[in-house]
Amino acid sequence: MFIRCHCGIIRCGAAIFDRIDKSKVFAYRKDGYHWNVLMADRENAGAKYKNAVADDATIDDILLLHVKGEQTR
Repeated sequence: MFIRCHCGIIRCGAAIFDRIDKSKVFAYRKDGYHWNVLMADRENAGAKYKNAVADDATIDDILLLHVKGEQTR
């Protein structure tokens, strides 16, 4: 059985991170000069924040952000 996750990782700088709607964010973490943000809907986030990189969230990304990142929910 295959379960599809719509979660995504937005990789962005501080200017975009400050504009992100935090109600749509599960967790985030600063990594050097950029932010990794776990979002509920990758496609909508990627369309809204065009200058950010929107990737599919892997299980490793999700676990890392939940364990070492800041939680918003």
